[in-house]
Amino acid sequence: MEFVSAEIPGNASQASLSSFVWRDMELDGDCDLLVEIRWKDATGWHYKRGWFENIGYEKPAPPIAADLKRDGTVDGFDRALLLNSWGAGA
Repeated sequence: MEFVSAEIPGNASQASLSSFVWRDMELDGDCDLLVEIRWKDATGWHYKRGWFENIGYEKPAPPIAADLKRDGTVDGFDRALLLNSWGAGA
């Protein structure tokens, strides 16, 4: 993940993460981490939002209906599972 914004001043005496939520900030289909940080300095408490861009996540491929073993391929093992569950012929 890459941090996009939200700097805390160097004169902050206290700082904490006040909230976070997963949200698609750049509308690319990936969830990014939106955070709200609060800090205290001589003038009081301040709040700022920033977010971490999700740059390393790959969406999984949609499942294949014929992949009964759920290993990402349709092969002889899936065919054997299908025939085995079909049962003996009458």
